[in-house]
Amino acid sequence: MGNKASHQSSASDSALNVLLSRPTSLDQEMFKLHLTAHHGVPSNANALAFCGSLGILAVGTASGTVKFYGTDGLEVLTEGPESVSHLAVGVTHLQFTAHQHLVVAYSDSSIRVFDLASGTILSCVSDAWTTSIITSIETLKYTDSPFFFVATDDGEIHVVHEATGRVSTYVIRPQDLSISHCEGVTAIATHPKDANLLLIAYDTYPAVLLRDFTKRRVIREFTLSIKTQKEACRESQNDASVCNSPQCLSWHSSGKRFVAGYKYGGIAVFRVDKTQGLYREVLGCAATCGKSLGQIKWLCAPPTSKHAASSGAIVFSQTSDSSGLTLIYPPTDGRNSEDLAADLYKADKLTWRVATIESINQASIRAFEAAINHMDSSTHVAPLSLIVLSGNPLDGCLPTVSVQCLPCFIKPGECKEEWEWRINRLPEAAIIPPLLQLSPLTTFAVVNLSHANDTLQSDLQSTFDQAKYSAMYRVTSSGEFEWPLSGGSVLDPLPNRFVTAESTGIEPNSVLLLTGHANGCVLFWETRVAQDQSSKGTLRLLHVADASLHRSCSPESTEITCISFCPASRTLVLGFTSGEITIMDFKARESSQPDFSSGALKEQNASTSTGETMSQMQRKDAMGFIPCFSLHIHTEPVTKLVLSSFYGYVAVADAVGTTSLIDTKTQQFQVLVSNSLRHNDESVTVDSLLMSELVQTTEIPGSEFSTILGPDSNASNGKGLFGMASHSENMNSPIMMHHHEVIPVLFVGRGSNKIEMFHVQSATKMGETLVNSEKATNLASILLIDEHGKRIELPGRDWNEAEGSKPPVSLDKVMPEVSESSEIVTHTHSPDADFELTHQLLTEARSEQLKTKGLSWSPCDHVYVTAPPGSLGLHLCMEVKQHAVVQEYAEDSHTSALLRENGVRIGHTLIEINGVDVSLFDRDAVCRVLEKLQEREKRLVFAHGFGEISKSVDTNTFNSQAEDSTCAAAIEGPRFLVCACGRMLHIFQAIVPQAAEMARGPKDCPIQPLTSMELQGPVVAMSVVRVPVGETIENCLTVVDQSNRVYILSLPSLHLIYDTECTNLVSRLVGISFGGEVIVANTFGEIERYSLFAEATAMESAVLERNPVKTRLHRPECQNILKQAITATISNSKKRGMGADASKMFKKLVLSVTQDAKDLNQIFHFSTEAEERKQLLGDRSAIVNDDTAKTELGLSGTKDSLMQAQQRLVERGEKLNDLGLKTEQMKKTSEEFYQTMKAFNEKNANKKWYEF
Repeated sequence: MGNKASHQSSASDSALNVLLSRPTSLDQEMFKLHLTAHHGVPSNANALAFCGSLGILAVGTASGTVKFYGTDGLEVLTEGPESVSHLAVGVTHLQFTAHQHLVVAYSDSSIRVFDLASGTILSCVSDAWTTSIITSIETLKYTDSPFFFVATDDGEIHVVHEATGRVSTYVIRPQDLSISHCEGVTAIATHPKDANLLLIAYDTYPAVLLRDFTKRRVIREFTLSIKTQKEACRESQNDASVCNSPQCLSWHSSGKRFVAGYKYGGIAVFRVDKTQGLYREVLGCAATCGKSLGQIKWLCAPPTSKHAASSGAIVFSQTSDSSGLTLIYPPTDGRNSEDLAADLYKADKLTWRVATIESINQASIRAFEAAINHMDSSTHVAPLSLIVLSGNPLDGCLPTVSVQCLPCFIKPGECKEEWEWRINRLPEAAIIPPLLQLSPLTTFAVVNLSHANDTLQSDLQSTFDQAKYSAMYRVTSSGEFEWPLSGGSVLDPLPNRFVTAESTGIEPNSVLLLTGHANGCVLFWETRVAQDQSSKGTLRLLHVADASLHRSCSPESTEITCISFCPASRTLVLGFTSGEITIMDFKARESSQPDFSSGALKEQNASTSTGETMSQMQRKDAMGFIPCFSLHIHTEPVTKLVLSSFYGYVAVADAVGTTSLIDTKTQQFQVLVSNSLRHNDESVTVDSLLMSELVQTTEIPGSEFSTILGPDSNASNGKGLFGMASHSENMNSPIMMHHHEVIPVLFVGRGSNKIEMFHVQSATKMGETLVNSEKATNLASILLIDEHGKRIELPGRDWNEAEGSKPPVSLDKVMPEVSESSEIVTHTHSPDADFELTHQLLTEARSEQLKTKGLSWSPCDHVYVTAPPGSLGLHLCMEVKQHAVVQEYAEDSHTSALLRENGVRIGHTLIEINGVDVSLFDRDAVCRVLEKLQEREKRLVFAHGFGEISKSVDTNTFNSQAEDSTCAAAIEGPRFLVCACGRMLHIFQAIVPQAAEMARGPKDCPIQPLTSMELQGPVVAMSVVRVPVGETIENCLTVVDQSNRVYILSLPSLHLIYDTECTNLVSRLVGISFGGEVIVANTFGEIERYSLFAEATAMESAVLERNPVKTRLHRPECQNILKQAITATISNSKKRGMGADASKMFKKLVLSVTQDAKDLNQIFHFSTEAEERKQLLGDRSAIVNDDTAKTELGLSGTKDSLMQAQQRLVERGEKLNDLGLKTEQMKKTSEEFYQTMKAFNEKNANKKWYEF
């Protein structure tokens, strides 16, 4: 930087104006912001439902959304209903049906039915259907009936059609039960085999009622036995208005018995043919006396299973702040299931065992579900499990969904399989994936990977110790317990969809998401985008890096505040709240198998002689990220980090604005001194950091020999790039060379609206710029882009260098990651006319040359030949675009024969024409120059650098030799700074101060923005996003501001293309990926991913991603499960036969208990709109005028009264029919008795008294 003449590498004003006015191919129709993925358990989760036949878990939230979980990290979030008042409508109840639909009830009494096969809403019941609040819903899970039941707080039970959402006129009211004080339905339960029977429990009535829909009455009333009734009512003796009523119900799959949980903590098991049951208080468990039971389940196989007769187990939870589940399971004493079940309602004392299962987060249990429907298809010996939702945000504990596998082992027997409970083998509970909420999320970083053959993901996954961090892996790895969440599908639709990057010029992109947590762990996630509009994105955990792995260099505070990761060198830098910095390097898995080669055996013997054993040599395992060192350089929390692994520096800023540079090689740091006068009210906080490279061009005198220097002659020192010589008019004047020096620069954005620029190696300040002189606002973000809008990022050091295979970068040299460029600037006519003409032609061809990747080669075996005027007679290789490579000779060409005689062979590359180096120009540019020189004699130089090429060139041979090479246009092209200053966006041309100015010390550098854009709110985040447009891609700027708006702007003109509003973006962590996703996270561990693209653009963008996925919530093979279950039920009923003894027929007649399923379609009547109009208005016209519209309310009341009167008449007719049937039965019995006595009298009429 201390050269004689130094000038800024900037474009002319006219060129900048053309660049800023360049039209864009992007339009508004290409963008549409929409949610593509949601990860983690919602922080307001309050309800659960599980479908065992599908393997799908549904979680309801207080905001009205429903979250589905399936296999391989499948997560689907549905939108909640929109109320008229725009208030949150929460989910209160949800259950799956036998048709694999999900019924969801909301707090405003509206109901939705979701069809998982189509992913749409099957039916909907608006909140206008009732003025009451829904207290319970019950679906038919094992019978083919399209109905479900809804109970409200006024004591009524309604019937709703599942497919249409119509509410039936059939209503069960408390006054219809002929029981006083029946108000407030607490629980309802449908019979598992007979859809005609329904259990009902009321909050003000101590008995359980069994309702028969066909008979329209209660056929059985279950009460507590007399000897236990006093014990059950002792809690309510002080208050006569409170009774120990049933609060929850659950059937056994056989349909012969059920269990009820009561208000004061007890349970009772009832048989269907008995009206009384024993009340039991479960002692020695988590439940305490006087605490109401909130939910109870009878764990048993489904009715269609071969294990349906098993006694199962009972599990229940409390409504209070209890953090455990109570499990009641049978003893293993060798008795059969019927005898074990009989102990529950016959024995005076509870003979079953009692155990307590604590929640995973020691929080209150809000809901739980049992996974029991896969008993017959399971291949594991312990298929039973519970899914538990525990935690309440109001209590300071986030909701957590965990799976608790149960130690119920299927034991093979002689006749049938038996269940054996081994509570001592109870496994640990496991949180469902993803593991985002193991610890509070404090920060995250989005890392874009654009290398087609990168092995970073596979290396991270191979070194991941799953047994240490994943409880799910520990539980399922034994092979005994089954994981219940197995539904849905996550597939890679096109495994071989990519063409090579060399043929398209576009590399596939992938994104790594690094999440930092309060416990000091960094989780590496692979984000996979959705392949189509109906799919959802997924997260796959690749690795976990623990900063406290080695205590010698672990930080004092484990809460991570910021993350910086270099994928090329695999270096991880972490900042903590204590002001410490930890730098970690990745060590991959090394082979643990011994090498039996002769050289390896000699080394092995030498190492054994020095004391190293064979076991120690083979003890090389997956290491992952190893902490290198930690530095405590600040006292305040670290807020900003930026890493350059190529130069070996880390820039750090804390909460009070102190900025430091850390040398990763020497492990030393230096505080950056601002050296500027500040006002008292001027903010010194650091809001943004950017470490990048700027190019400084200097003219230095050279020699005439420099005009023919090859590319190897000016890269040996590694300090800069030399261009071609520029000749002056005076032959004796010195020849000027253009020297391009790449300087690493650190940009510091202050809260005082200033940008400070520091030289990285010397840590000296180069200057500062006031971005906005009118108003002092913070600089939220700084980006460096090129003339095409592509973000300029620092190259990373290759990972092999970190392993020591290459020498480290020297500290006193600038090592730019660019190739040399030769620029010819001619001020006068050259003595050599051919040289001048060739130079001019190459300059014109160079302006049209595209930026492509060059092939790595070293020229050798130079061949010098003079070609006569005319065509060369050579065919160049079409697969290699970067150089002019000879593929074959033209037939009947004298020039080709001459070239062959002089030693030009297939595979030679044309590197020089008339003394001008053309090795850095592509094939098309060289062909254009040769075409214009066709009438002249040419001095050509060929070199052999790629090896001999056959006529059929293998493209993979060249692809394997491809390396990154930056062309000269990238070095000399203009670079721009994009600054987010409050509500303003500015673009400046990034320039390097002159060497003479920097020698006099830093000073203010006034600069005017090239273009600006004002937003509605201060900027939260911004990034460059690539957009596929036809066969190419175009870059745009995506900005998120504090007004919850997202903007799409063209680059570099900053023209507005698209903007929209999106909620829930403020006060959260926001990141933007290069592939067009806005990633939003909160401290609860929830992550939302929004796509910026419309459907057509999103599908094109998915092709550019490395691993897009196609997800489905419903598998087609699951559609026939219901039909198979119904067929099995019908066949089992036929096998029982029609024979029955007289006692069972007598019980069926007198007790009115039936087990034959009735057709509910004939019982539940759903009046259509046409029927309702015909019933009320007859044949009147359907036209509604102003006069008839006024009577709508009165007609509705009249209709309700008529329907109620009709229902009462129908019920009265049913009662009269039952009375007539019993009268006929008594008449028949009397007639039989009369005939019997008449025959007896006739037979004994002539007998005397002594003959009897």
